Amino acid sequence: VGGVLVGLAALGAARLGRRALLPGLAVLLPVLLLFAAGLVVPLWVPRYLVFVVPFACLLAGAALATVPLPPALAVVALAGLLGLPDQAALRRTHEWPRSATMDYRGAARIVADGQRPGDAVVYSPRQSWLFLDLGLAYHLGDRRPRDVLVTQDQARRGDLWAAECTRPAECLAGAERVWLVVAGRRDDPLATVTGAKGDALRAGYTVERVWPRPGLTVALLTR
Repeated sequence: VGGVLVGLAALGAARLGRRALLPGLAVLLPVLLLFAAGLVVPLWVPRYLVFVVPFACLLAGAALATVPLPPALAVVALAGLLGLPDQAALRRTHEWPRSATMDYRGAARIVADGQRPGDAVVYSPRQSWLFLDLGLAYHLGDRRPRDVLVTQDQARRGDLWAAECTRPAECLAGAERVWLVVAGRRDDPLATVTGAKGDALRAGYTVERVWPRPGLTVALLTR
């Protein structure tokens, strides 16, 4: 669909000549600026450019205005049909396959119903496109357990992912109960945590209970 739109927009710009300058710049400048910024900070995400689509459609409409109505409608209908799978995917979660779901709400409800004062929460994997921490934060807000391993959140880092403690065993000290949230349905979620974080959790905690949810697993760890 994007290729069809870009092609039609280019034809429309050629047809309009100088009149295409304003909508053309409205499309090109944000793309170039975001791309340049992405060379310095991790900012390049195509969906941030959705606001330029109406200007591209304006140019594409100028191209279609030169052909009879039936062929123009056929092109629009074809673009719509090609975009249906992506439209359906956008209304689901961001994992693969697109038909799968991530039950962030269910995981948040489990934690909210069972947490006690002083509880901590740990996520694995942290730096993935599943954003387990943001999923729970969205549903729990300030009621979520203390994110015991985080040293800098996304806002302070200016990044998509938070930074975690490099010495997890020390950062976990004092946490008697830990809610572990891992990606996927896992019979032994503690075994899936890698690196020093996994070593610290396995050395200091045992699994008290596991709740499998679609797309993820919640476990309660106790000392």
